[in-house]
Amino acid sequence: MIVTSYLLSLAVALAPAQVRSSEPSTPQARQTLYAFGACVADSSSAKAAETLKMDFRTSNYRSALLVLSNNNQRCSQRRRGFRAAGLLFAGSIAERLITRDAAPLKARMARAAAAPATATFSPSDAVALCVVRAMPDEVSVLLQTPVASDAETQAVQGLSIGFARCAEGQPEMRVSPDGARAMLATAAYRQLAASAAQGS
Repeated sequence: MIVTSYLLSLAVALAPAQVRSSEPSTPQARQTLYAFGACVADSSSAKAAETLKMDFRTSNYRSALLVLSNNNQRCSQRRRGFRAAGLLFAGSIAERLITRDAAPLKARMARAAAAPATATFSPSDAVALCVVRAMPDEVSVLLQTPVASDAETQAVQGLSIGFARCAEGQPEMRVSPDGARAMLATAAYRQLAASAAQGS
């Protein structure tokens, strides 16, 4: 499976509720959105955690993300709010909730990978969770790289074999590396939360 600097070819059907055409497409836009998502996660931690555990196919989930965005406009210097009801916004929140824990991420991810799998909500989500559980070290590396960096691109490339194996038998689609990162972040957050709840 070949990963280019722009597109990662995945054998996975993407859920419409996860992928939006209005998602940021430039490195600067992504970095701005991730900063916004981190601020939202810090300002509304309980609501953010609750939202990320919801079924993202539902209108309740989309409404909850929109509320998080609208209620935290002080986190953004833009005059108008982000159209942030999409996968990258959720991924940015998930990453902040994951990485602000002081315990080493690799160790937490390894423990979570050994715990029973959490629920998934779409074929793409199932693939992402499979990768999180199969390659916890590599996913940990990805989630600690700067957004829109060469290190991020290399980390996504390192996960291509996991995506290929986890997506066997699924219809072939294409998703950008930023989408892959956000898919993994949201799946990893739910798996980590489930593992913590089970005391793993």
